[in-house]
Amino acid sequence: MNFYLILFVFLFTSKILHGQPIILQENSRHESTQFIPFYEDKDVHFSLEKVMVLPDSAYKNIQATNFNLGFSKSAFWFKIQLKNQSNFDDWLLAFTYPPLDSISVYYQDLNKNWQIKHLGDHFPFSSRQIPYHEHLFALPLPDSALHTFYVRICSETTLLIPISVVRSTDFFIKETSTELINISLFSILSVIAIYYLAMYFFTYDWAYVYCMTMIFGNAMNLFSLTGLLQRYFLGDNVWLCNNIVIISGTFSIFGAILFLNEFLELRKYGKLFLAIKTVLLLIVAIILFFIFAGKYGLAVKILNISIFINLIYCLYSSIFCLRKKDVKARYILLAFLLPLLGGLVSGLKVFGILPANLFTTYALNIGLSFQIISIAIAFADRQILLKKQKESAEKQILESKENAIRELDAKVKERTTEIEIQKEEIEMQRDILAEKSDILKEKNDKLMDSIRYAQSIQQTILPKVSVFDQNFIDHFIIFKPKDIVSGDFYWLSNYDLIANLKEIHGRTFFALADCTGHGISGAFMTMIGFTLLNEIVIQKKLFNPAEVLEAMQVSMTSFLKNQDKEYQDVMEIGFCALERISENSVKLNFAGAKRSLICMKNNEMIIYKGSRMSIGDQKKRNFSFANEEIILQKDDSFYLFTDGFQDQNSPNGKKIGSRTIEKIISEIYHLPMSEQKQILNQTLQDHQQNLEQRDDIVFIGFKI
Repeated sequence: MNFYLILFVFLFTSKILHGQPIILQENSRHESTQFIPFYEDKDVHFSLEKVMVLPDSAYKNIQATNFNLGFSKSAFWFKIQLKNQSNFDDWLLAFTYPPLDSISVYYQDLNKNWQIKHLGDHFPFSSRQIPYHEHLFALPLPDSALHTFYVRICSETTLLIPISVVRSTDFFIKETSTELINISLFSILSVIAIYYLAMYFFTYDWAYVYCMTMIFGNAMNLFSLTGLLQRYFLGDNVWLCNNIVIISGTFSIFGAILFLNEFLELRKYGKLFLAIKTVLLLIVAIILFFIFAGKYGLAVKILNISIFINLIYCLYSSIFCLRKKDVKARYILLAFLLPLLGGLVSGLKVFGILPANLFTTYALNIGLSFQIISIAIAFADRQILLKKQKESAEKQILESKENAIRELDAKVKERTTEIEIQKEEIEMQRDILAEKSDILKEKNDKLMDSIRYAQSIQQTILPKVSVFDQNFIDHFIIFKPKDIVSGDFYWLSNYDLIANLKEIHGRTFFALADCTGHGISGAFMTMIGFTLLNEIVIQKKLFNPAEVLEAMQVSMTSFLKNQDKEYQDVMEIGFCALERISENSVKLNFAGAKRSLICMKNNEMIIYKGSRMSIGDQKKRNFSFANEEIILQKDDSFYLFTDGFQDQNSPNGKKIGSRTIEKIISEIYHLPMSEQKQILNQTLQDHQQNLEQRDDIVFIGFKI
C-alpha cells in the first residue's frame, strides 16, 4: 500500500466544521490536529470533569497540520471524537514529537468508565503502552459508535503537537525507514567523532579533541530529538531522558567554542577573543546550572539563544581571520554559515513563528551535516598548508645551515690562530695558578693543623668523664661542635678537689655555657669563660651562683670594654652549686644568664628560667642575677643544654624547639641516662637528616 497515497487521500471533500467527529474508513490516514478543537488551561488546574462540561464555544480550532505554540506554561486539552467505519481495529493515536514532557490520554473502557494513560518524557519508558521512541496510544474502537477521547498535554519544551490518527501497519512502515536514516546518521557522526579523537593521539592537536566534542554533541542531540537515544540507551532514567536534549546541545556548543579558538589560533589576536570565549563558556555553565537546578524551560530558552550567539561569533571570527590573510579560515566560515541559517529556521520554529514541517524540523541537522564536510576539508587544507610551511621552513633552515657552514669555515681559520696564542697564555696562567694553589694548600694545611691543635687543647680543658663519675650516680654528655672546635663548653669542679658530691657535705660546681659564634672565634671565648670560672670559683672562692655570674659579668665587661659594640661578644651560661645534705638528698643552687634548668622532681617537670641578660652585655647596667634553691631527692634528675639542639632545622625548615625537648624529657627521664642520651641523639638525627648542623650543641643530664 502506497503510504503517500494514503497520507493525502481523505474522504471529506467539504469543509470540516468545528466539533465534527473524524470518520475512520478504509485506506485513510488523518493528520488529526487540523480537525481537533482544543482548550487552553492557563492556570493548569482543570480536571477531566471540568473539561467535559465545557461548552463548544470554549474550544478553539486548530488551523495547521502541525500545532506549534512555542513556549507556554499552560496545559492544553484536546477533544477527539472518532467513528471507526473501517474493518480494522489497529488504529493508533500518534504524537510524533518525542521531547514532549507529559501527555495524558483519557478514554472509556467497555464498562464506560473513564481511564487514563500517561505518556511523555516525565514517565519511565517501560510504562509506555507501545514501547516506541514516539508517543503512541492504541485507540480502543471496538465498534462503529462515536467514541470521545480527551488529551491533556503540558511541556516545558516547545509545544509542537503533531497529532495523527493512523493504522499501526502504515505508521511502522513509514517510521522504520525514518528510524534507519536517523540511526545511520548517528552512526556516521559517531564514527567521525571517534576518528577525530584518534587523530589527536597521532598529532596531539587539541583542535581534533574539541571538534570531536562538537560533533559527538551534535550526534547525541540529533539522536535524542528523535527519541531513539531514550529508547535504546536511557530507558527508565526519567531525569536523563528529559534533559539529554539540552545536555547534548550544551556539549556541542562547548566543543564548537573551543574548536574555533584552537583551530584559528584566536589567542594571538588579543584579549577580545579571549573575553568573548570566556563569556560563551560562562553561558554554557549557566545552562548546565539551570538543568541541575530543575529549570528546564529556562535552560531550553537560553540554549536556543546561545546557539545563535555562538554561530554569529564563529562567523565573525572566521571573517576576521580571513581579513588577516589566514586562508584556513575560509572553510570554517562555510562550516558555520549553513548551520547559522539552519539554526535560524529551527529557532523560529521553536518559538512558534514558522510552522513545523520536514524542512524546519531538520534545517539545523542539514546545516550541521554540511558543517562536518566543511570541517573535514578545513583539516585537510590545514595539513596541506602546514606541509608547505614545513617544507619552506626546512628549505630556509638548509640555506641558513649552508651559509653558516661557510661563515664557520672562515671563522675557524681565523680563530685557530687566536686559539694557539691563547693556548700559550693559558698554559702560562695555569703554571702560575698551580704555583699559587700549592702555596694556598700549604697555608691551609698549617691552618688546619693549628685548628686541630686548638681542638686538642679544648678537649684537654674540658672535664673528664671520670670527674663526672665521681660526683654523679648516672649522667650523660652530648657534645657536638659545629666545626672542629666549639663555642659551647661545660665546666665542673669540686669544692676542695678531694670531697665529691657522693659524700655527705660534698660540694660540686657545674656550669654550661654558650659563647657568641662557633668555630675558632667561639673557641677563644670558651677559653675566656674557663679562665674566669677557675679564677672566680677556685681562686676567689665565690660559691653563690648569682655572685659567680655577677663577678663574671664584671670581668667580661672589663675584658671586652674596647670591643666594637656592633659586634659585641656575649656568653649565655647556667651555673649550679650542688651540696649533698643527706644520703638521699642534694641541695642545688642555680643561677642562669639566658640559660634555663629543667628538673624532674617527684615525676613532675619544673623549669627554672635564667635571667634575661647575657654575660658581657654592656647595654644593661646594674643588673643582678637571682638564685634558685632546689632540694633534689634520690632518682631526681636535672638537665641543661645550649640552644644548638632546639634550633636545629629539618629539611622543611622546622626547628626542634624547646617544647619538643621538654616533651621528650618528660617521657624518658625515668630511663637510665645512657638510654636517654641514645634517644636524644636519635631524635636529633631523625630531625636533621642530611642537613648541615646549624650550631654547636651541648646537652647534659644528671641523675641524683
